[in-house]
Amino acid sequence: MDQHFVTRFYLKAFCDPVPSPRHGQSLWECDLMDGTIRRRPPKSVATERNYYSFADGDGVVNHSIEEMLSAVESRGAPVVAKLRAGNLALSPDERGHFGLFVAFLIVRVPSLRNYLEETTGKIGESLL
Repeated sequence: MDQHFVTRFYLKAFCDPVPSPRHGQSLWECDLMDGTIRRRPPKSVATERNYYSFADGDGVVNHSIEEMLSAVESRGAPVVAKLRAGNLALSPDERGHFGLFVAFLIVRVPSLRNYLEETTGKIGESLL
């Protein structure tokens, strides 16, 4: 299962206003490591296969984290749309949904995940 670490609805806000003949709605992706720039559809950007999935004790793949993130996105997307439309008057619930959405945008990316894995590994080594 392909899982996005940047939500598709958020990526769509950055799409080129001129549709690509090949992809339709698309955005420009720049790889700073190899210096390439390419045009890609939002469904293919910021995604990794089974990024949030894990196998439980019986070896069954569990997608519960993706399901939880989907719920956060579903509540956050209308608030982001409201803000993009210029309506800044948010209810307390909307502020909560927006805050949770932004918080998850920050912590769900590979760079933070890699940092945490590296750091916890070093802590474990030093404790041993």
